[in-house]
Amino acid sequence: MQGIADRGAADVVVVGRRRLPLRTRRPAAQVCPSEGLKYPGPRRAFGPHGPRAAAPPMTLLGNLIWLIFGGLISGLAYIVVGLLLCLTIVGAPFGVQAIKIGAATFAPFGKRIVELPGANEPLRFVANIVWLLLVGWELALAHLLWAGVLALTIVGIPFAVQHLKLAPLSLMPFGRDLR
Repeated sequence: MQGIADRGAADVVVVGRRRLPLRTRRPAAQVCPSEGLKYPGPRRAFGPHGPRAAAPPMTLLGNLIWLIFGGLISGLAYIVVGLLLCLTIVGAPFGVQAIKIGAATFAPFGKRIVELPGANEPLRFVANIVWLLLVGWELALAHLLWAGVLALTIVGIPFAVQHLKLAPLSLMPFGRDLR
């Protein structure tokens, strides 16, 4: 049996029965030792556009349409409430999270929720529970409601997906971010 990624000519790599040019070669597949099954090697960390590439045109267009049809008002509402919460010492951490969600609400296309290091520390866990009981469930329910309404139309499906992306962040924001 031929190897998974044997080298053919200097500019060609053989993967299984296919010959791929060397510049488009993917990492060699690995074999699971216990079962002998093949699974793909490690994926690239930054995707096809690189770490600092400009946003694809559809992401920019989606964010512009999102801002025009309600994202700007939502984001500003989150930020204003966050600033009001920051007026008190007790509300300051919650205000910072509301501002963070507001900034994420301005441009959700092309981003995903990431869990920060130490996201499940005891203090953040307690803060998430307090947030969840006071406002988190209402915000998440509002995002789910709007996702359901927008999903009824074909044009609204991408925007419904963005609401579904914002719902978990608004449910428990401490230790998570939209990047």
